Amino acid sequence: ELGVPERIIKKIPTADLWPGQSDEEEIGIPYSEIDKILYLLVEETMTPEEIIKEGFGEEKVKKIFKMVKKTGFKRRLPSILQLQYCQKPLV
Repeated sequence: ELGVPERIIKKIPTADLWPGQSDEEEIGIPYSEIDKILYLLVEETMTPEEIIKEGFGEEKVKKIFKMVKKTGFKRRLPSILQLQYCQKPLV
């Protein structure tokens, strides 16, 4: 619909750090599984233990959970300085 070239849509996700690298190989879990685990963790707010009971491999779930926790700072808004209104001039 947006007119994105097919070569971009089908491109394997990679950081392009070296030839032949792919994100799935680096993580060791296919994106199809990562997506399902993330959905259950984030959208359904399930615990890793509950997700494992759903049939996902314990090692994979724990790895994804650890990655989410470790990168949580990337999803938080930065702190900002808030100045309260002051009737006296600052200078």
